[in-house]
Amino acid sequence: MPKFTGHYVIDLDASAKLHVGCFTERFEMKPGYEKAMQKYIRTHGEVAKKITLALDRENLRLKTADEEEVFPVKSLVEDGDKPQLIVLAGGRFSMTYDLRELGPDLVQFSNRKYDLHNWAWRRSGDV
Repeated sequence: MPKFTGHYVIDLDASAKLHVGCFTERFEMKPGYEKAMQKYIRTHGEVAKKITLALDRENLRLKTADEEEVFPVKSLVEDGDKPQLIVLAGGRFSMTYDLRELGPDLVQFSNRKYDLHNWAWRRSGDV
């Protein structure tokens, strides 16, 4: 089975942990912050739950109920020490993501400059 290609949906609980980690790595947060963030993400995640991502060797596709964005894949390295995805955005510039396995069938498209970084994506099927 391919390591990273497939269909994905946002995992709200795992995404809340990513959001929490972003702050707790740099700041001392008050007790209860993690539970509050998880509750917030779960209760305000209606839009995020409707977003899907599909990755194959040709394209990265992000879909919402209203639209679809397609980013051509320039490079996809699924094996080795540094799995990485490079896509072309707007036909003009490259966006590079380190592919981080967060758990079984759970991945982060890691790059602090771009929005995909903030979410944990759970595999929902193969392409």
